[in-house]
Amino acid sequence: MREVTPVKKDDLFVVLNNFNAKFDFPVHFHPEYELNLVINSKGKRIVGDSIIEYGSPDLVFIGPNTPHAWTGNNNHDNSHVITIQFNGDVLGEKMLIKNFAQPLKNLLDKSKRGILFQHETIKIVQKRIEILSEIQGFDAFISLLSILYDLSISRNQFLLASQGYVGQFDLNQSQRISQVVN
Repeated sequence: MREVTPVKKDDLFVVLNNFNAKFDFPVHFHPEYELNLVINSKGKRIVGDSIIEYGSPDLVFIGPNTPHAWTGNNNHDNSHVITIQFNGDVLGEKMLIKNFAQPLKNLLDKSKRGILFQHETIKIVQKRIEILSEIQGFDAFISLLSILYDLSISRNQFLLASQGYVGQFDLNQSQRISQVVN
C-alpha cells in the first residue's frame, strides 16, 4: 500500500509524534525517507524482506519506496512512536558529493534495505529525536542533520533487508497498479 505522507512541497521534513500508538497501519511504502523511533512497545517489524521481533527502544532508518510496518503486542497504553519523514532533495545532490558528506550519502544509499541502530546509538540520539518535535525552523533542520550524521558514523548499525532484496516499488512503472491506486 502506498502511503501519502504529510510531507508537503514546502516542508523540509515532518515529525509525527504518536503517543499510545496502536500499530495498526498495514505494510506500506512512500517516496520519502523515514526515521522511526519506537518506545515502550514490542512486536514484529517488517522492512523489505525482513520480518524480525523488536523491543524497546527500536530505531530504524528506511529509504524511499521500501515497504515497512510495525505490529505491536502492547498490553499498555504508553507506547510511543516518533516518525521523521523527509524528501531526498532536502540534503541536495551537490552537497552529498562533497567529501565531508560521504557518511550521509552512504547512510541514504544503505537505507534502501532499512538500517537498524543498536542501543548504544539510540542512547546518543533519542533525546534529540524527542526534542525535534518541539523545535522549528533552521534550528530543527540543523538538529536533523546532526542526528543523521551521528547515525551515519555509528558502528552499531545493521541492514535489515537481505542483500539481494530488490523490492522497492515504483508505481510509475506499472500501469495496472497505477490505475488501481487512482
